Amino acid sequence: MERKHFEVRSAYNAALFRCDRPWAAISISTLGDFPVLAEENRQGLLQLAFADTAEPDRADSFTAAQAVTLLDYVAA
Repeated sequence: MERKHFEVRSAYNAALFRCDRPWAAISISTLGDFPVLAEENRQGLLQLAFADTAEPDRADSFTAAQAVTLLDYVAA
């Protein structure tokens, strides 16, 4: 079984990320101001924008549809 490696980075450090192996990213932003990520060896990119809130009734909070999208992306 192949061992998976995960990294959590700030937007600034994500923009600096480089890898000589295939990689994929999940980019999360409050305002949709995503960092520009390198394309070399990148196999996928999912970008989600939602408010950093625990209030599920806000129009801009994390949604069930985004959760499904996220889980499908990770599964793929």
